[in-house]
Amino acid sequence: MSNRTRIDAKIIVGFQDGEHRILEDGCIVLEGNEIIHVGKDFDGTVDKTIDATNRVITPGFINTHTHLAESSLDKSFVEDRGHRQFSMTGLVEMLPARSMAMDREGAEACVDYSMGELIRTGTTTVMELGGIGDYVADAAEKSGLRTYIADMYKSGRWLTRDGKKVEYDWNIEAGEEGFKKAVDFIERVDGRANGRIKGFLSPAQVDTCTEELLRKSREASDSMQVPLALHVSQSVFEFDEMTKRHGMTPIEWLESID
Repeated sequence: MSNRTRIDAKIIVGFQDGEHRILEDGCIVLEGNEIIHVGKDFDGTVDKTIDATNRVITPGFINTHTHLAESSLDKSFVEDRGHRQFSMTGLVEMLPARSMAMDREGAEACVDYSMGELIRTGTTTVMELGGIGDYVADAAEKSGLRTYIADMYKSGRWLTRDGKKVEYDWNIEAGEEGFKKAVDFIERVDGRANGRIKGFLSPAQVDTCTEELLRKSREASDSMQVPLALHVSQSVFEFDEMTKRHGMTPIEWLESID
């Protein structure tokens, strides 16, 4: 029989009869890698007791949108900056600058830091949208995180050359090549670590991908039976651009091409 561990906690967030429950001054008992008891008390024998009576115990958190190689630098650099002409978003000015300043070694360090931060704050599963998927897969296998990984691709990029307006620089071939590489990545890593590592598709942003690329992505997602995720409705300039192109909001346009 595996060792039993009892954890006494001030508050336990549980799930019973189809809904979440809050249990105060309760305990959880683990046997090996299974939870065998959650309740006010436990009469059985245990090998170890952990005093968490000043803590809250919750189920593992699931982070459905992560940029492991970037987010640790984005805090107070991209998120909290922006000019009025861009409706206070820092995306169009700060994100390209940050990306150009980061080298591969720095990106890998950010992945390691981000995984440690997520694990320490109770996250057990992440969906990573990035560009260095092979390194993320290796790091996830070592860390124990359940990780869904996508190497993003796109047909163009947004930028500002004069600090006054947003422009789009298109490279359709790069988008097609990125899509092929993303599919190849999924085929290589999906199911690693006893199924803990999975792949998915991520055309980067609704306004930087052609309709053809988005359709291909949806078809591949269906045929490969993997998730698909992209950025949409994340800025005012994106909304304005999509209504200008199509006479529809970003969400309406995505629905129209489904």
